[in-house]
Amino acid sequence: MKGLPNQGLKAYVSEYLSVVADEQNLSVRQRKNRTYAFNRIQAFLAERDFTFDTTREYLNQLRTKGLNGKPWQQNSINAEILLIRAFLTYLQKRKIISPEENWGQMIEKSKHHPKHRELPTFADAVKIIIAGTKEGNIYRDGLLFTLDTGVRYCELRSIRKNGVFLQASIPYVVVHAKMGDEHEIDIPYQHIDKIRERKDIDEIFPLRADTANDLLKEGARKLNLPKITLHDLRRIGADNLDDNGASTRSVQTFLRHKSITTTERYISSGLRKRHQIGMMYHDRNRSSLPLESILSMIENMDKRIIGNNEKLVMNVIEKNEKGMTIKFSAK
Repeated sequence: MKGLPNQGLKAYVSEYLSVVADEQNLSVRQRKNRTYAFNRIQAFLAERDFTFDTTREYLNQLRTKGLNGKPWQQNSINAEILLIRAFLTYLQKRKIISPEENWGQMIEKSKHHPKHRELPTFADAVKIIIAGTKEGNIYRDGLLFTLDTGVRYCELRSIRKNGVFLQASIPYVVVHAKMGDEHEIDIPYQHIDKIRERKDIDEIFPLRADTANDLLKEGARKLNLPKITLHDLRRIGADNLDDNGASTRSVQTFLRHKSITTTERYISSGLRKRHQIGMMYHDRNRSSLPLESILSMIENMDKRIIGNNEKLVMNVIEKNEKGMTIKFSAK
């Protein structure tokens, strides 16, 4: 199996970091972290080529004695593996290496998954966001949108005015995910007006990850609740669906995971509720829902969403041999 000659590695890394920074709207801190990671790898390689064997040697050193005598934790090593895989996938797409030469998937991550730290509930996460931000602030709107839709930070930053479709029967935005994939995300009705106000601005949610994390940290401190990060909002949103009875497939749709195994690892609750309950504003294929499911969802839904919101109206009631169904619409 061939590898990358050491002489050309630096140029490829520089090109990759530049492309990824633009595609994923990386913060300054994220760019630095990726640059430091590749600097570590290149320092370890010295004059050797970047191959499967040298990559494995590098990871083994991280496991045994690290780079300064202290072994790395497994989750940090797994993050390094993911970065190497992404780099090799980029080179394969550029046809710099062939699929046979992409050894990224041959590097196995640890099977051990540390127990998820305890996260606050969905309702507490809302309180943290409100406590850490000001009314009408773009950070409050962006963090609440992240919590309600499960978008990643790079997806949130990728939302542009030409990717907002408010006139559709179900308003949605287009986001650009990892490796350039596009997804259509339904806009929860409590966010429609906020996005409409910003529809003439090119970047709808120009948030900085480090600032967002600082605001979440401050909000948690004020309320004496567990600290959370921007990415934790995604997991809390998934947990909320799981706790309210959504199927694993529905949670997978919410998180946009390609593998359902990844979704199962994301969900921190031990008991899986397997019965199917549709998602009123997450499932793009919905047309009607069983009455029992709708009533159950409304009963468990956060009051912030229903509350005194007069825009959610029941406009059709149908009854057939399968039972009664109700359709809702937002005006």
